[in-house]
Amino acid sequence: MFRSSRIDFKLIFGLILAAGLIFIAFNFTKSFWYMYGAAMLFLLSFGIFNVNLNKEYSLFKGLIPAVFSAVILYVVFYVGAFVFKFMPFGLNSSVHSAFNKFATDNWLIWILMAIAIVPGEEIFWRGFVLKRLLDSYSTWFAVLVATILPTLMMCFSGNIALIIGIFVASLFWNLLYVWRSSLLMLYLSHFLFVFILLAALPIY
Repeated sequence: MFRSSRIDFKLIFGLILAAGLIFIAFNFTKSFWYMYGAAMLFLLSFGIFNVNLNKEYSLFKGLIPAVFSAVILYVVFYVGAFVFKFMPFGLNSSVHSAFNKFATDNWLIWILMAIAIVPGEEIFWRGFVLKRLLDSYSTWFAVLVATILPTLMMCFSGNIALIIGIFVASLFWNLLYVWRSSLLMLYLSHFLFVFILLAALPIY
């Protein structure tokens, strides 16, 4: 399980920074996307100085897997939302609440999504966090921890459907990164999925 016993202080600092920024973003509900965009811009900047951004795969090689994976993940969320309608604990209303809060057709937010939020999440969570965990631990342990960490930070939202969704999406993209460590492919998959889910074909 362990490949290195060295304490990764840079990783710890990055996670503390992320937790603080995400906590602040969720406490500004009326301007959430702008605050979250600013938070991801900070993490994007942090990641750029700590991640090797050399392209390992071309755009063409990553495009088909990106589109295919985005559609698969959307179908998973669509089925999940349907199942939630029949489950207790207010899960269906939680999904409604999440879509009412986060679905948007504001073009400024989509610009933020394209240049700050999605690249910030991918470079930080996959390129920085998961990559460093993979360097120190076994693959499955690294994937599990890299899935749990962003899920825990989404607890600041107080929305159980969002927390479950982040867990599923993080696990999916972490496994995709293990299969092919191309941040460009992950960016395309992530952005296309979010666009389908929140704008093109919203579940609610």
